[in-house]
Formats: sequence, structure tokens, C-alpha cells
Amino acid sequence: MAREPIEDSDAFVAEVCWHYYVNGKTQAEVAKTLSVTRLRVNQAIQRAKSSGMVNIQIDSPFLARAALQGEIEAAYGINRALVAPADREKYNFHASVGSALASHLTERLRSAPWRSVGVSWGRRSTPRSRGCNASRTR
Repeated sequence: MAREPIEDSDAFVAEVCWHYYVNGKTQAEVAKTLSVTRLRVNQAIQRAKSSGMVNIQIDSPFLARAALQGEIEAAYGINRALVAPADREKYNFHASVGSALASHLTERLRSAPWRSVGVSWGRRSTPRSRGCNASRTR
């Protein structure tokens, strides 16, 4: 027997959020469990977030780096900034910057219409080249 949810109540919103966030169900699964549409589930989740019933917190050591990237993008009006950690005590910036650059270039070559990238070669280029995957998936 299908139950009659009170879709505007805080209890309904809390139950939706419990299934979605705590039990890890998809919105479609929550909708089926509660005999409502996925739209109602989505609206309940949005209501919970906007009312403060649900607060999402990211606890990661990478959060400061992501925030700094956003600040740099806004300050310079650029689309994408990459910030790489470095070993300040050993003054080793080349390895981390090279690794971040290699990762970014590999990603761009796979997903963007880029066909090639030209770089100079030398002591500072070596860390960048070590992380690049030369193959391109089409």
C-alpha cells in the first residue's frame, strides 16, 4: 500500500535527506521508497539546503588550495588556475609544479581539441615530461 507523504513537512524533508545523504540512495531510489516523484525528492533536498536543515562541509587538506585557485582566477580574470604544493624547506618547486602541469596537459590533450603542445627542453622541463602520458585517446 502506498503511503501518503506530507511533502511539505519538515519530517518529510528530513526523511528524504536521511535516505539520500546517510543511506546513500539516489534520488530515484528515495522517490521509489517514499512513493513520490524524483522531482519532489529533489525539491525536498533543495529546501533542506536552503533552510539550513542540511549543511554540507568539506573537510580536506586540498580545500585551501582550491580556494586559492578561485582567488587567483577572480583576481586575474582567468578561467583556470592550478596551485601545486611545494617543499619549501628544500626549495623544491619543480617536481610539484611539473607534476601538476603534466596532469593538466594530459587532461587537456584527452578532452580538448588540442592536437599538440610545444615546450622547450631543459632542467626545468624534465619534471613536467615525466608525468605526461604521450598517448591520446580519440
